[in-house]
Amino acid sequence: DWASAAFHFSSLRMRADTAQWGEYAARGEAAAHLRSGDAAGARHALLLYSPATAEAEKTVARYAATPNKIPWVGGVMGLIPGLGYAYSGEYANALRSLILNSLFIWAMVETAQEDQWALFSVATFFELTWYTGSIYGGIDAAHRHNQSRLDQAVQTIRGETQILPDEKTLPLISLQFQF
Repeated sequence: DWASAAFHFSSLRMRADTAQWGEYAARGEAAAHLRSGDAAGARHALLLYSPATAEAEKTVARYAATPNKIPWVGGVMGLIPGLGYAYSGEYANALRSLILNSLFIWAMVETAQEDQWALFSVATFFELTWYTGSIYGGIDAAHRHNQSRLDQAVQTIRGETQILPDEKTLPLISLQFQF
């Protein structure tokens, strides 16, 4: 639940007693807002720690300025084998889809011309399966593209900030035995 995560990071940010904790909380809050689709909330969370989070703010601005791929457009473009993949930038999959659909269609034409109807039905089955997979693949490629964009943005926003415990302030537990 990204809204709850943003709330908890916001609470941590407001109660942070060091700049390191404040930056960690601001970055976590911004990442949670971005995952829930709220780019404005992500920007707002980063504004309080501007010097330390300038790159994260640029990342949020770039992410918000670039539109997501629309999955149904990828599916419609997938009606022409390979275009749905190409729409999302998966050019190797686009070429593979185009080549294999072409080979199956060629096999269908050859077997039909030679009256080999059993082989024709097998080639047709594989072509229809591959063709519908190309349509679905265009939809799925758009979803993968959008998720990859979001994951990269969140990774940049979170940065390399790590909070490690101060070993001097940790309570010590000791066992003493008396005989």
